[in-house]
Amino acid sequence: MSFLDRFFKNNNQHEKPKPEKNDNIDKSVDNNIKEVKKALNENFDVITRKFSLGGKTDLYAAIAYLDGMVDKSVINLNIIRPLMLKGVDDEKFSAVGACRYAREFMITANDVREVDNFSECINYILNGSTIVFIDGSDRALMCETKGWKERSIDEPKNEAIAKGPHSGFTETMLTNVTLIRRYIKDPNLHFEPLTVGKSSRTNVIVAFIDGVSDNRIVEEVKKRLHMIDIDAIIDSSYIAEFISDAPLSPFATIQTTERPDKVVANLLEGKVAIIVDGTPVVLVAPFLFMEFIQSPDDYYENSVISSGVRVLRTLSLFIAIFLPGFYIAVVTFNQAMIPTTLALSIMSGRFFIPFSPFAEIILLMILIEILREAGIHFPGTIGQTISIVGALVVGQSAVSAGLVSPFVVIVVSATTLASYAVPSYTASYMMRFLPYPVLIISGLLGIFGFTWCIIALLIHLASLQSFGISYLTPLAPFDVRDNKDSIFRMPRWMMVYRPNYIKAENKKRLDKKMKGEDK
Repeated sequence: MSFLDRFFKNNNQHEKPKPEKNDNIDKSVDNNIKEVKKALNENFDVITRKFSLGGKTDLYAAIAYLDGMVDKSVINLNIIRPLMLKGVDDEKFSAVGACRYAREFMITANDVREVDNFSECINYILNGSTIVFIDGSDRALMCETKGWKERSIDEPKNEAIAKGPHSGFTETMLTNVTLIRRYIKDPNLHFEPLTVGKSSRTNVIVAFIDGVSDNRIVEEVKKRLHMIDIDAIIDSSYIAEFISDAPLSPFATIQTTERPDKVVANLLEGKVAIIVDGTPVVLVAPFLFMEFIQSPDDYYENSVISSGVRVLRTLSLFIAIFLPGFYIAVVTFNQAMIPTTLALSIMSGRFFIPFSPFAEIILLMILIEILREAGIHFPGTIGQTISIVGALVVGQSAVSAGLVSPFVVIVVSATTLASYAVPSYTASYMMRFLPYPVLIISGLLGIFGFTWCIIALLIHLASLQSFGISYLTPLAPFDVRDNKDSIFRMPRWMMVYRPNYIKAENKKRLDKKMKGEDK
């Protein structure tokens, strides 16, 4: 049994089945209203109204909805008004039945469906719909009336770019789906809905392009989502933690983003997106290591410039993780590796420092982390100012007081700046965590410990997979075609085919080769 199978194993599988209760819709409007209020615990926001249907004194209808979840103008103009004021043709009414007559000849709402069981009525009410009951009918009508307040579309603050679209996802699922459809007007684009969470009943959508996406990945994503058994899903990060291949690894195997253009680009490569209602963060699977250094900016700039920036980001990634450990290793154990002039300069700066190099750098790194965390949670725009000014003040004061050497301040500053140069927000916490074990092992074993950390990290990366795909793809296993968009980005006319690791029917993204030959 795999790790995921053990993780998602249903502990309730040996429980005795509960007796099924009556789930039929009563033909009496009054009884249905009572059952709705009972099912929703007589809460104050449960609104019901009984009224005469078509002015008849012997025929009544009733509506039920949750206040704050609906657009009341739609209810008033498209449901209540026509049901009360439109006359009823008795002959047609008797011929087609109450629900069908109301749906086809009276209600003017744009999305109306018949419902034949009571529990489904409750689910629709909880999701912002309005239910219509009619005397004498054992069926009800669901009218789509969602209308809660929502945030306007704005630029994602964690993934700002210089060029390209500046719109970001919101907390409303329908808005997010629409943002994706604006880019992909393809009938093969699928949005498959499902519900996760026993109490929250959170709406989740699996998005993919039929013929472009790998069917095995699509089925694996849906399988893992169906295996989640939890009370509530508050954010997409809950789902990411459940379906991740390596939930205990510092390296994310599922991408998170608030950018529609980024999701669209991944869908067109054959990947799968997971949209969760109530959060602006969309999940994309699979996610590979090389995507840490990639940004939407790369595709809105010249390929030569983008390739150079990606090399710089790769260097920044290594600096953010390994620079403090390397400094400690050579200064503490392997001074012979340092040029004489530089070694004398470092030692002169440390002449009156009471702490060891290891204690210096740990102390300053912890202070920088405290300032960074404080900047995130500080109210308003003052947070960023506090982070920058605080870091400068603390660094200068620590050097002036003789607590740390100037070289340690330079090393920690370079490490912090390098972590911000990597565009992936998913990578930010990884780069804050990894320097510490590298630093500790290098402080204990010197350059041998530092080398061991690099080897161990590479082994760990090589062992990871994301939905059946090697995490280091396309570097290991090496693929010439896929490396046209990894560390270096080739011009678009050279990237004729989609990635090889996505096994799909439609492999071409260009029908004609505009320049050169794609090998």
